[in-house]
Amino acid sequence: MLLPKRPGISLKISAMVSLMIVGEMVLLAWLLDTLGDRFHTALILSFVVGALAAGLVLAAALDWLVTRPLLNLVTQVRALPERGYGVPLVPSGIDEPRELGEALEHLRQLVVSREEDLRSLNQELEARVVARTEELRRAQAQLLRAEKLASVGQLAGGVAHEVNNPTGVILARASYLVSVADDEGMDPDVIEDLEVIVQQAQRIRTITGDLLTFARRSSSERAPLDLVEVCELARSLLKHTAARARVEVEVIACGPVTVVAQRDAMEQVVFNLFKNAVEAVPAGGRVEARLVAEPDAVVLTVDDGGPGVAPEHRERVFDPFFTTKPVGQGTGLGLSVVYGIIEDHRGSILLTDSPLGGARFVVRLPPAAQSGPPEGTP
Repeated sequence: MLLPKRPGISLKISAMVSLMIVGEMVLLAWLLDTLGDRFHTALILSFVVGALAAGLVLAAALDWLVTRPLLNLVTQVRALPERGYGVPLVPSGIDEPRELGEALEHLRQLVVSREEDLRSLNQELEARVVARTEELRRAQAQLLRAEKLASVGQLAGGVAHEVNNPTGVILARASYLVSVADDEGMDPDVIEDLEVIVQQAQRIRTITGDLLTFARRSSSERAPLDLVEVCELARSLLKHTAARARVEVEVIACGPVTVVAQRDAMEQVVFNLFKNAVEAVPAGGRVEARLVAEPDAVVLTVDDGGPGVAPEHRERVFDPFFTTKPVGQGTGLGLSVVYGIIEDHRGSILLTDSPLGGARFVVRLPPAAQSGPPEGTP
């Protein structure tokens, strides 16, 4: 910070004027004593002329020491809006005029610094607005998807109830006919046709069962559950399938990872994710499941080395009946059921690219310490 100095230019001008006046008076008195009264008038005129000359010298000194530096400074200040505040002011003169110029230059530097700070803050705010806008867009898309899944779930539940009963009758009668046909030694082609009916009826029952699971929330009691144990169970169930496909399934965890959840539901989530990953990986590929307990969430990551999911399909992978598998090899309900279960447990699931080259499903669940009672529980 610039501190004001003691007045300088006023002292210089005052001293100059005083010396000139004193000098003229001394000179005039000496001349009067020396020359006498005969040159009185001439001496008075000389004094007047000298005073006039002294005034002119004083005016010139004021112009050089005060007026010109101030006018130069005023000109530079007025030109700032056109030249820009980044151009420095050049003080001129001595003492107070120079101090005034230095003070204005310091003020200009402060203005430039504040302007740069405001510009940086404005850019940061714009970046935050863009980021928050993107977050709101994603949240809105997730809410719309959840609403759509809820509506489809209600519809699917009604359809499944209507289809499940006649399917059970067909399955029971067809199974009975197969047993009778075997006992009676009927035509093998007829028996084969009856077995096809039984298989397709069982497939219908599986689909309606998935629909009912997707449509209704489980009322089973939730308790602390080790997800590492669930992952190992799913890997064991898929051991033969993975062996036939020559796919390696690995579970990576550093100790127990606990959540509060319904066991059957979590087993279904993990099994479906593992099963989809194994089916997506070509022979000799790899599926990797990793469990991490973070401070605010339990994270399950399932990676596969398959072909991945095309960008145009990623927004629909959790929709009911959507599948990229060939006709007859998928119901399109597995990931929908997973989505519904995860949402019911106050978690989230996200599809991204995997370092293994395929798809990565990231499941985040509240840790056991933060898990509340299920929705609808008093």
